[in-house]
Amino acid sequence: MASPFGAYTANAEGHRFINCDYWSGQMMLEVYKELNSGNGPVHLKMYHLDDDTIAEIESILWANERPSRGRFHEGRGESYRTHGVEMNISEIGLCSGHSASGVWVNERAETTVPDLYAAGDMASVPHNYMIGAFVYGRIAEENATDYLQGLEHPEPNAHFLAAEQARIYHPLTQPNGIPHTQVEYKLRRLVNDYLQPPKSPHKMAIGLEKFVAYTDTLTGMGARDPHELMRCNEIHFIRDCAEMAVRASLYRKETRWGLYHYRLDYPDRNDTEWFCHVNLKKSESGEMTLFKRPVEPYIVDVDLKEEVYDVAVR
Repeated sequence: MASPFGAYTANAEGHRFINCDYWSGQMMLEVYKELNSGNGPVHLKMYHLDDDTIAEIESILWANERPSRGRFHEGRGESYRTHGVEMNISEIGLCSGHSASGVWVNERAETTVPDLYAAGDMASVPHNYMIGAFVYGRIAEENATDYLQGLEHPEPNAHFLAAEQARIYHPLTQPNGIPHTQVEYKLRRLVNDYLQPPKSPHKMAIGLEKFVAYTDTLTGMGARDPHELMRCNEIHFIRDCAEMAVRASLYRKETRWGLYHYRLDYPDRNDTEWFCHVNLKKSESGEMTLFKRPVEPYIVDVDLKEEVYDVAVR
């Protein structure tokens, strides 16, 4: 939120090295290059701004978005007027709302599963964020409501529901099982160790083996209350996302989106073969299968020849 006021990312010498500070894979790649060039660390530079502007940034940031940030800097004896805010590349995160991943939906928020709609962070609506989630949530609601008109209510499969209930509530049957905090921490460490870009095909292959094997670990989790039960089930989703991410990363043999999908063995973008979506679906046997989906024509005219950037770390 500081960028509109004149703040920008600078290297250790105080020089700007990024054309656009908007958070993106390209911006992350440029930060990665700078950190590995000997000009790091990098920082958010505000000390060149006048006092009134910095005070406005502090008012917005400390009163609304990050209330504890002011106390954090005060404890370190830092001030935006004299110090930069050191920045680094964070650990990898799996979030569709801040990327172009997620459950595949069309312009009506319909998924590929009949009668199922999706919106918000889980839907594949690039850079959705909160406002996009609100808008697409309304789109999903309006189309789902129209679809329901005159629809006969089907009787659910009682055996399927009983099996799902047993699966979901299983951690409550073993309250002294492995704590969800330990299981989640280890899983997130595996994601960072084997899927963090720049991506190595050998490390991703090892990661895939570990993500698949981790299914057995999840059965040992225990929960003592509804909150812990929710966290246990969420870890199942994290494992699923990790496996989908590594399978898709191995499938797409190119580099795209700056650092987000930077493959060491395929360091260049290849629009001829890979200007497409990579989709996953569950086969009849329950396995994940991958396939290419064409990119729909842009509604806004984009000159792809002009939108070029260097993605290779030389």
